[in-house]
Amino acid sequence: MLPNIKRKYSKRAEIYGDLAIITGIVSFLPVIFNMWHTKDTSNFTWLNLLLAFTSNIMWILYGLITGSNTNIISGSLYFLIYFYISIIKFKFK
Repeated sequence: MLPNIKRKYSKRAEIYGDLAIITGIVSFLPVIFNMWHTKDTSNFTWLNLLLAFTSNIMWILYGLITGSNTNIISGSLYFLIYFYISIIKFKFK
């Protein structure tokens, strides 16, 4: 059983977290767009993707344990991005 270590975060901290999600995802859009057009995933090794998936799963777990929606949302969105990269990488070797 996971320990219940929920913390109360200020509204300002959640806003910063939400802004971090938005800027992080927006920063990935040119990479995803380029990858969609060129089908080139050579910048992402399978080891890199494995580490990214692992990291995102840990952030999601951290968010679930602490009750931080920001961590859950960002971890899930990045997980989807890396999943898309994996599909493109596998499909267009």
